[in-house]
Amino acid sequence: MILRCAQVRLAKRTGQEKARAWPSAFVGWRQLMSHDFPTMLAVQQRFEFTPPVDFKSAVSSGFELIKPRLQPGMSVAVGVGSRGISNLSEIVSLVIAELKKTGMKPFIIPAMGSHGGATPEGQLELLAGYGVTRHGSAGVCRRG
Repeated sequence: MILRCAQVRLAKRTGQEKARAWPSAFVGWRQLMSHDFPTMLAVQQRFEFTPPVDFKSAVSSGFELIKPRLQPGMSVAVGVGSRGISNLSEIVSLVIAELKKTGMKPFIIPAMGSHGGATPEGQLELLAGYGVTRHGSAGVCRRG
């Protein structure tokens, strides 16, 4: 019985190898095709739930720390990157609004190195794709 099972498996494997055989001119094709594939395992990743963030209160409380150093009429550059920040346009809009509330003249500059082709136009286009625009963020976008 055991011998018969082994013969059936060998016949099946030989049939599979013939079905996927490469041209005989290829040196070593039998050795390549006869190796078994590694064992595969199913993996599942679970992320912990994070509660929603109140961006408005977070931005305003952060500004409380720097308000004494801000003077009305100052031009302030707001560097905006592209490294996977959720709700980027909302956060930039809140920062611009806080700066304007204190009398600043904020403007947005792209701050992302080689993204967007490492050109000011490409980076502004990339920011626009994230919803960070002159109109969407209520701030002037300048070339870096």
